Order: sequence, then structure tokens, then C-alpha cells
Amino acid sequence: MRPLVLCYSTDRRTAALAQELARRLDAEYGMIGCERYEGIFGWLRRIADLLSNHRPAISLPETQMSAARQIIVGGPVWLGRPSGPVLTALDGRLRACYDLMIFLTYGPAAGSYEAERALRHARLVFGSPFQAYTTVSPSELDADAIGMTAERLARLFRSPIRK
Repeated sequence: MRPLVLCYSTDRRTAALAQELARRLDAEYGMIGCERYEGIFGWLRRIADLLSNHRPAISLPETQMSAARQIIVGGPVWLGRPSGPVLTALDGRLRACYDLMIFLTYGPAAGSYEAERALRHARLVFGSPFQAYTTVSPSELDADAIGMTAERLARLFRSPIRK
């Protein structure tokens, strides 16, 4: 069974990193979908949902998920928390996954402190420890650095993956 790299991304940089990570790990790649945050007012609904602790409805690649023993989830940090779709996934369908790993990307406004706080929040929502976890800084998401960042994540996530 191949691992699954599952990603939610609004700016495509997190998705580009997740795709490169999947390639380096010889893993499947899938996206977390969230129609609520699409369109011109999607950003406003994101903020309102985070402030009210509302979890949006999401879509997951069920076929890929049922075949994976290990799942690596990637997503952005919003207001010091993992994005709403990532929280919905952690609090729902992914609870049954015992080999779960996570990486969170953050922008220059968030900073590493906010990203670490978001990781702690994700652990509380998931309810059990992650096999591995890390944050990814804005400079690591630059197009020139994606390859090196994916390799760093692959080394981290490869060790807990059992073939």
C-alpha cells in the first residue's frame, strides 16, 4: 500500500509542495475539496468560519483514502489555526487513520509562532499524536525552494512510513 499525500490549498503553493512530496515518496496525491471557500466571497467565509469555529463541509478522495495505510495531510495556517477544511478532515474521516502525519504552511503574516500554535490546535482536534509533523515557512514555499523543502519533508515522513 502506498501512502497518500492529502492537501488543501487556496494559493496552489501548498498543493505544489504536496505534489512534489508525493512524487518523492512514491505516494498517491489527493485534494481536500471545499466548495464553500470558492468564489469571490470565499475568503470572507473562511474568516467567519474560523472565528465562529464552524467546520465547513469537505470532499475527500474516498477511493484513495481507503487504500492508504499512512496519510500525510498538508494545509495552510489561517489566524493561528489549521485551515477549516484541514480541521474538518482531522475531526472527521481521518480520525480512523492511525498513521497520520501533517505539515502546515504559513505566510509572512503568521510567523513560526502562529504555525506552531496551529500544530498544537491540530493535535487537540485529532485527539491523538501524529506520527510526524512540521511547519513550512514562506521562504520554503518559493518556487526555487520547493524541491529542497519536499526533500526535507520526505526525509521526515519517510522514517515513520512502513512499507
